Amino acid sequence: VFWMGLALDYFFHEALDDYPFDKDASSMMYAVWGVFTTALWVMTLKLNKTVCILFFSLALLFFMLSAGVHDEKIDEAAGWIGMWTAGVAFYMGTVELLNEIWGGGQDVISLGAWSKEGSELISSEGGFKSVNNNKNEYRMSLYFGISVIGRMLE
Repeated sequence: VFWMGLALDYFFHEALDDYPFDKDASSMMYAVWGVFTTALWVMTLKLNKTVCILFFSLALLFFMLSAGVHDEKIDEAAGWIGMWTAGVAFYMGTVELLNEIWGGGQDVISLGAWSKEGSELISSEGGFKSVNNNKNEYRMSLYFGISVIGRMLE
């Protein structure tokens, strides 16, 4: 959907004389996609590390593109983040196919499964455990985000 909207936007700018390019509208579109992708990233925290890194990189890319509409240096940095994101996506796709075809569904190359320690922060019901370990109370917290990023970097 993102690519269709972007292509239509560029098409209308080129095809119609009375459809001027609006930097603020383009910046807002990228920012909205960044917020949506951030929500998707949070949902990937129960999956493997590669998917988490992919969605985090993609969210960062959208926010950088949003700021890059107004600043050429930030736009150039967003290009590098885009290449990193594409590399992560290529890696993930290749490993998924390799594991399915050659491994028969078993890991030939790991996508980075979460350790037991890291997975204890996420409840079996799909919510986030609160920091005080009350099983009936779930909340997303800054502590959780920092600890997950810290574990990914280990």
